[in-house]
Amino acid sequence: MSSIPTPNEFAASAEKELNEVILAFWLKYTLDEQRGGFFGEVDPRGVPVAEADKGAVLNARILWTFSAAARLTKRDDYAKAAKRAYDYFTAHFIDREFGGTYWSVDCEGQPKDTKKQIYAQAFSIYGLAEYHALTGDKQALAEAMAIFRCIEKFGTEPVHSGYWEARARDWQPMADIRLSARDMNVPKSFNTHLHVLEAYMRLVEVAPDASVMTALKELVRIHVEHIYNPDTGHLELFFEEDWKSLSQTVSYGHDIEAVWLIQRAADDVGDAELLAKVRDMNEQVAETTLREGIAPDGGIYYEGFPDGRIDRDRHWWPQVEACLGFLCVWKLTGKKKYYNAAWKVWNYGCTHLRNREIGEWYFRVDDDGAPYTDIPMASFWKCPYHGGRACMEIQGRLRP
Repeated sequence: MSSIPTPNEFAASAEKELNEVILAFWLKYTLDEQRGGFFGEVDPRGVPVAEADKGAVLNARILWTFSAAARLTKRDDYAKAAKRAYDYFTAHFIDREFGGTYWSVDCEGQPKDTKKQIYAQAFSIYGLAEYHALTGDKQALAEAMAIFRCIEKFGTEPVHSGYWEARARDWQPMADIRLSARDMNVPKSFNTHLHVLEAYMRLVEVAPDASVMTALKELVRIHVEHIYNPDTGHLELFFEEDWKSLSQTVSYGHDIEAVWLIQRAADDVGDAELLAKVRDMNEQVAETTLREGIAPDGGIYYEGFPDGRIDRDRHWWPQVEACLGFLCVWKLTGKKKYYNAAWKVWNYGCTHLRNREIGEWYFRVDDDGAPYTDIPMASFWKCPYHGGRACMEIQGRLRP
């Protein structure tokens, strides 16, 4: 389907992608029947790397995805996968001595990297809150709230607001607080704050709590006042403690992902002044993304650099997040160009990123649409959450 479809046709495409392409892969190829939970890595042919370490972010995202999918579809196999993820996560990733969750465990489920990356704490809350929404399990909610309290007690920067990138296992400062090797080793980042916002947003939706709502409102304010640059139409990536920006590199995917997440968080908070600021920000960010980050074929580029260079590869997750960001701004403004952009980037992903042999989407393709076939289909960073969530959000936004 290359022409612009109706909303119902668009939603039907997303429903099919969710069940027949994305989650079918995760059910068929990633269950670790020997050691429990899910394999830490699966290659592009569907072969598991049985000895690979297992990451908290991947496992929390699996927990979120199958919990949300089970709520939407009422499918028993998705609910069973969600319980499998919950049981493994709570048994192996939660630090019962110091609180919070480990960054990784080995293939046997023993703690491997025990640092407390705030990004991983956020996704732990996100997954646990969604499992509570699916099941009503009070222990899942208690686990999520306990991690929330750890973040607020140990992870906040007390002078200028916001959150540190990481702490050691015992929540003391540590030297290397980078989220990954490609990130800057600096006190604060857009990426971490966006996903703490996302986690608190879902937590307050499933179990309203005044302290979570207060923290969520502050996170919306931080994004509008410190991370967003109205002069460029971008959200900046790395910061000193006092919010001095340290990088002018642009992440097109994070920009447009922030649009719909911050809009939803602002809707939850309900502050009229903040809502007006967020709406203005979101339309400018969407317009800037259309102008600078969208390729002639409809896909979204990965990054832009201060010297004018562009990383023209198309990673899987910015395609689906762009779809949601553009749909959000279409709903806000009624401007059809954003609906059209959402479909084009979605269609690009379905056409070029889908692994037609085993399902799921490749991690990335080059500017000509050729996949990088040496990157795992499942890994610390390759997960069902971006694609699966997009499929569910598209249906929710486009069906009556």
